[in-house]
Amino acid sequence: MAENTPRAGRSSRAVSLFRISALAALLATFAGAAQPLPAQSPATYFVDDVDATKFPNVTFRMRAVDLNNKVLTGLTNANVPVFENGKQVPTTNVTVTPRDDGPMTIFFVVDQGAGAVYNNSSAFSLGAMRKVMSRLIDGGFFRDGRDQVKVLVRENIPVNNDRTVPRLNLTNKASEFSNFISIYQFENSKGGLTKGLDAASVAIKEIGDAIPEAGGQPAAIVFITNFIEDPPLATATSFATNLASQAKDKFISIYALQTNAQQRNKPPLEVMAVGSFGKYASISSNTVETVVDDVYRTIAAQRLAYTVSYVSTSGDTTARTITIGGPEKPNTGRTGTFTAKPQSAVLRLDGLPTAVLRREARPGSSQSNPQYDPLTLKVSASITYTDGLIRPLVEARLLVNNVVKSTQTQFQPGASKVDFTVDLSDITTPGTNNVTIGVRIKDSLGIEASNQDRIVLEVLRAPEPSPTPTPPPKGMLESDAGIVALMAAAIVLGLAVGGVVLVIARRGRAARPAPPPMRVSASGPAPGGATLMVMDGPPELQGRHLALDKPDQTLGRGEQADLQFYPGQESSVSRVHARITRDGSGTYRLTDLGSSNGSRIGARPLTPNQAYPLQNSDEITLGDMSRRGVRLVFTVGGAGYMPQAPSYGQGDDRTRVQI
Repeated sequence: MAENTPRAGRSSRAVSLFRISALAALLATFAGAAQPLPAQSPATYFVDDVDATKFPNVTFRMRAVDLNNKVLTGLTNANVPVFENGKQVPTTNVTVTPRDDGPMTIFFVVDQGAGAVYNNSSAFSLGAMRKVMSRLIDGGFFRDGRDQVKVLVRENIPVNNDRTVPRLNLTNKASEFSNFISIYQFENSKGGLTKGLDAASVAIKEIGDAIPEAGGQPAAIVFITNFIEDPPLATATSFATNLASQAKDKFISIYALQTNAQQRNKPPLEVMAVGSFGKYASISSNTVETVVDDVYRTIAAQRLAYTVSYVSTSGDTTARTITIGGPEKPNTGRTGTFTAKPQSAVLRLDGLPTAVLRREARPGSSQSNPQYDPLTLKVSASITYTDGLIRPLVEARLLVNNVVKSTQTQFQPGASKVDFTVDLSDITTPGTNNVTIGVRIKDSLGIEASNQDRIVLEVLRAPEPSPTPTPPPKGMLESDAGIVALMAAAIVLGLAVGGVVLVIARRGRAARPAPPPMRVSASGPAPGGATLMVMDGPPELQGRHLALDKPDQTLGRGEQADLQFYPGQESSVSRVHARITRDGSGTYRLTDLGSSNGSRIGARPLTPNQAYPLQNSDEITLGDMSRRGVRLVFTVGGAGYMPQAPSYGQGDDRTRVQI
């Protein structure tokens, strides 16, 4: 069956024939218009109108007949095994619903031989002949616009011109059929013998051309004759046997109506009808309605078909074949085919923080055994099917650093989002921790989709405990002598310190040491200026603003740095760690100078030697905070928090702040 769309669509009807054999032999003989399906009986199935536009939901039309070409009734998901690409669809995923809207095709073949005298004075009158056909409409068996009918006659007019002639071309209009019946005279051949069975042969061939697929809908030939005039009886019987076989192979039933009261040359008519799973009947003017109503009722009962729906569980992107009854494509009947190309869903993670998360030990925790409060996050994964093929979810997993932490298997119908709680309480390693959080889903077709993101979690060490003061020696102040001695010592010490201070002061005025590499603002930057506020770092600088009053300033712990942190101490800040520049437009940029422990703006690590623009209130981290790093806040134009701090030096005079 040809594809309709490259992804999912409605199939065509042109598929090769096959016959399905079920698991056991036929348990009963089928007879009559419609018979229920015995368990596991041989049958022939016809699949068409496959619709996969709502994949993974697939729907198709199915017709089923037994070995006697009689339609099967009472089918359910229990006795209609559906296979997709050789794999059986679970019966719980299959729904079977009967329908009787199928079309039927009927060819009338009238043998107008020398003995066929259909007039008002004959035993079988013209009125009776017309009633044979009109009952198809008058009896309510013909569905206008859906069913189709054609009339062929065998005539030898003039004599020695024996031939099959179409008198009514194929039509689905009841009015055209009725008009033909009312005016056609059914004239006999006046002495010329006819080969009536040849007309039946023509009808078998033309029915095959008139319907899309043999067996896909009921097809019947109503053969009306006085008797077979040519060839002789024995030859005619053999010929009729062959015609029956041809009709049976094309799922066509032949109904032979003989108007001869004596049933002359009956055997070939009976063989042809019974061998094609039709009927033979002798008919007279008085029995027309009874006989033909039974024939048309039998044919119309073959309309029964089924709508079969199932939910696919396959993620194949190749063409799919639907078979009924077994996994293999049988010899007769019709398979169904369609193509669906499901694609992985797209996940979007929501709820993860973009800024650095910080965990601090509880007050009173020891450095050897720090205690932390629990840390959890909420994360959602929104699901989008870009191919438009919505599928149910069967599994969703939460992964932290590629390790599965939680699994869900129950979802609301049509769920397009999954929610998880991420527990990060077990991450207690001091310093900067890069944590990867991901969600992975699997749908009903077994197709997986995933997405992940990274957050930065900074775990702070427990503070060092304050030293316990050493108590003075016992008895120091227990006597007057001790008190006097202590006061004398204090006076001497005070005089000595005063002399040293004076000396240092005088020396300081005589020769000032080299200026340290930074300026500290007392109340923040001047309007339009910029500073770096020390949030975390050297204790003597915390809470102070470092003025950015030059177009190019370096940051580090070495003497060559303009803004110096942890001078002469171990630190994760490099000697020349980073540079802040200001261009002519007033834009400030931060560049990491290839430091050992890196730099960040917010949670974003900086690529070495690449300049990044700074925005007001940007947080800057130099090095690793667990190993004497520095955390700064960039402020411009006087904005932001500016604690009071003393000012040292004026103009270009740089004075190191020392406590």
